[in-house]
Amino acid sequence: MFITNGNGEQTWETRSAFSYATWALGKGAPFETAIKMANKVQAEPWFNVPARVNDDYMKEMAKLIKSQLDGNLSFAIELGNEIWNNAYPYSLDATWMEQQGRATWPQAAVTDFEFRLNYFGMRSAQMCQLFKAEFGEQASRVKCMMGGFVANDWVTDRILSCPLYAQTEDGYVCSKDMYGVAIAPYFAGYFHEDKYLPLWLDWLDNEPEKGFSQLFQEMYDGLLYQRTYDPDEPDWAQAPEHGAIAMTTEFIKRNKQVADKHGIKLTAYEGGQHITFAGNLSGERERINNELFLPANRDPRMGQAMHAIYQTWKEQGGEIFNVFESTATWGRWGAFPLKEYQLQPDSEAPKFAATRRFIEQTPCWWSLCERTTQTPIAYNQTQAPYVNDYDIYGDDSGTPDPDPTEPEPQTPITLTAEVRPETWGVALNWNATNNEVFAYYIYRDGEFVGHVDAADNHFNNDWLMLNVDYHFVVTAVSQTSEVLAQSNEVVTKAGDSVSPTAVSLSGELLPEGGNRLSWTSSTDNTGIRFYLIYRNGVQFTHVDGMSTSWTDAWPPSGVVSYQVQAVDFYENHSAMSNVTSLPFTLTAEPIADVYGVKLSWAEISQTKYYKIYVDGQLRAHTDGPTSKTIEWLSQHEIHEFYVVAVDEEEHILATTPIVQSFAGDSEAPSQVVGLQSQRDGGSGFTLSWQPASDNTGVQYYLIYRNGEPYTHVSGDRTSFSDEWPPQGTLSYQIVAKDAYHNMSIPSEAVIAR
Repeated sequence: MFITNGNGEQTWETRSAFSYATWALGKGAPFETAIKMANKVQAEPWFNVPARVNDDYMKEMAKLIKSQLDGNLSFAIELGNEIWNNAYPYSLDATWMEQQGRATWPQAAVTDFEFRLNYFGMRSAQMCQLFKAEFGEQASRVKCMMGGFVANDWVTDRILSCPLYAQTEDGYVCSKDMYGVAIAPYFAGYFHEDKYLPLWLDWLDNEPEKGFSQLFQEMYDGLLYQRTYDPDEPDWAQAPEHGAIAMTTEFIKRNKQVADKHGIKLTAYEGGQHITFAGNLSGERERINNELFLPANRDPRMGQAMHAIYQTWKEQGGEIFNVFESTATWGRWGAFPLKEYQLQPDSEAPKFAATRRFIEQTPCWWSLCERTTQTPIAYNQTQAPYVNDYDIYGDDSGTPDPDPTEPEPQTPITLTAEVRPETWGVALNWNATNNEVFAYYIYRDGEFVGHVDAADNHFNNDWLMLNVDYHFVVTAVSQTSEVLAQSNEVVTKAGDSVSPTAVSLSGELLPEGGNRLSWTSSTDNTGIRFYLIYRNGVQFTHVDGMSTSWTDAWPPSGVVSYQVQAVDFYENHSAMSNVTSLPFTLTAEPIADVYGVKLSWAEISQTKYYKIYVDGQLRAHTDGPTSKTIEWLSQHEIHEFYVVAVDEEEHILATTPIVQSFAGDSEAPSQVVGLQSQRDGGSGFTLSWQPASDNTGVQYYLIYRNGEPYTHVSGDRTSFSDEWPPQGTLSYQIVAKDAYHNMSIPSEAVIAR
């Protein structure tokens, strides 16, 4: 197809044209061929724009795609290919971009490599802007991809950040308009390194069968690390400690973090196994290649490895994955193609079989990834589409054979449908009509989606969107495509379109540290596969569908919010649970002068208002403040308080633990001590005592004589003269009282005669 690497063209006039007598020279086939192929199979194409072209070339290319690509198709564009790569022929465009970078920012004190990355990022961003401007209101069809480096996420981030360009554009980073960053998640690319040659040869010479086992053990567990580790070499030069799949998994994780940082998708412009000596078969390399590397690609375990990397890609949140490549001969450059020849059976092509199996068994997991590859054909009650592009009448005339007989009366078609959960599909069944039927045409939402022969009364329409109402109609047609009968319309959803129920979530602080979540079980028609756990609004981990609890042993500092979402076996997600935030703390401080309690609590993000409950009853609310004083409560009673945070949609975000507190000043003064009685020289007595203590101060002292209240003095006094006591033996006691009606216990009695 189109030649990308080292393509030096810069102007639209010099491109490979559709009218050329041959496309086998220089620049390869024109863009028109890719557009026609995309229209034919209704697939979204991925175009590589030559690295050195000018703005006019990009504008003209955008016009061509807009005018010729079917309007229902989006497409991806990427500038150049592997600009970070120093190997030939990638280095041709890489060197050119370094030169342009130095010329663009002559004062910048950066390396040649950073000049290259910054210029590449800038031109990719400009390409994206030019294409979207040309598409105008249809700009959403343009998916701009930035090429990244899977093995070095710093490079990927540098390209997307393009600091030299951003400095001149008020901080406008090159990822701003991008749909995604594209990497090449290959695995086992380090197998070719010279330091591993003795091991491969040793296994071939002494344990040929074990050699394959060792190769695949290296893929999954890692053997080379322990046998070749050199402390004098940097970590990046060592074999991966846990094997090839783990190494690539870590690369994917790091690049996904970069993509998330920039708010774009993670995609793969290439990917698969990468066991190759890259054409260098000197010495014993040819033997290793022919006896170990190439045969390993025919081993069923290689299919398992391919499936593992696809599954890893999905689990880490990658989106479209372009497998390199379909069909070609294996040899000195390795075994990248899935098949060695077109008609190779699946039993001899484990990589192809694994890829197809993954596609068939794994529904699309990102938004809008499902597409039909059948060219849409409008439903016509009087003329149905032909079954295929060949003459169905048995001659070359294209003219239907005459039918001299009267058609038999048609039996009405009764159509029924049932869902197919495993394939996200719908199974259609109908009754037979009569012998005049040549085929049955199936229409979904008014568009032709397939046909079956007259002998068949069943059709499966799989891999549809869930939770969408589809309208199906079946028509019976004659050999001349005349509609003989039409079924009733059946409206149905596809696959398992029933979402699990949402769970109710609660949380608690653990004494030993960490947070523990618990939730009610979700219910679903097919069962719960796992629960997704979100921490601070970001998906953090998951547990299996049998679990209803999880412990976050090392939560981040501060208030941490959690939500849980149930997922069934067919990727249906429940609504999010309520938000639980830990620690959502509440403190209560008695306020004396209003006989109340001041409540204070931690702030919860996304809260519309807080509801305050007192003794189980809603008492008040605040629209934002995180404190509230509840006044005029009963004294000397323990009250219970808790606060509920509520969002804009009236969902409960979090609930504090219950806090108990007395209201107002419920603290009594201390008991009066040191009470003494002395005759005052006359007929009376003088009482004295030590002052009582109180949190709000003593208002006055009550004086009891012979067990009865007698009089009182102000709280700043500690003595009293009883000048005219009754005759006989007397007893005195003192009780301290504060301003909020709290009274101390009586003092010890003192006797006077």
